[in-house]
This record gives sequence, C-alpha cells and structure tokens, in this order.
Amino acid sequence: MRINPHGVAAMMTPYTHVQPIAELPGSLGFTVWGVGTRDDIATVLAPGYFGPTARMMNDGDIVIVNRRPPLAPSDGGTEKLVLAVHKDVAGAMTLRQILHLPALEPMVAKANNPKPVVSDMG
Repeated sequence: MRINPHGVAAMMTPYTHVQPIAELPGSLGFTVWGVGTRDDIATVLAPGYFGPTARMMNDGDIVIVNRRPPLAPSDGGTEKLVLAVHKDVAGAMTLRQILHLPALEPMVAKANNPKPVVSDMG
C-alpha cells in the first residue's frame, strides 16, 4: 500500500483495471476476477488495495493479477499472481496467494543466435 506524505493509504492507481471474467452461478459458485495493473505485487497484496471493489468480491472468489512493468518492455515481462478471496462474517477481506509466476526476462535475439528462444513447455 502506498502511503502519501500525510500518512494516508492509497488504493489502486488509475493504471489498474478490475473486472469479473468468469462466474460459476449458484450457492456453491464463485467469480474469477481479472486485474491488470502496473502496481507492484506488494502494493496489490496490501490491505485495502481493492477499495470499494472489494465489496463486490465474495468468499471463495479467485483473483488473477496480470502485472506489467511500469516503463519500457525491456524492464521484463508480465508477472502473474493468483489469489483466493476470504471474507469473514463481518465482511473483512483477506487475500491468500495461491500462485506467483515472476516476470521472465525479455526475449531479445542476440547477434550470434538469431533464433527465438523456445520454451521447454512445448
């Protein structure tokens, strides 16, 4: 969470977009939320980050965060984070990290090896 000089916590920046991307309806259902941001992961995980949007999230929902580097593409690739939402009976929200995929280094062809890098994932 970013703190301004007056000690007040800041929420999502204007560069952040939150949207439900899938919903499994019913009493046992849940929503998968997509978040695109340039905020660092520590800020995303800080209490109060989602502000008023948190009221729409329910216990058991999943949040997929797609964090892009704040500057040039040479700063690295996209970082991904998968979170589970927990809400207590009072409605206080806690996020539990399920998966973190760090950004990969940018794929830049070298003069002595112009072939693109191929993942071993197939």
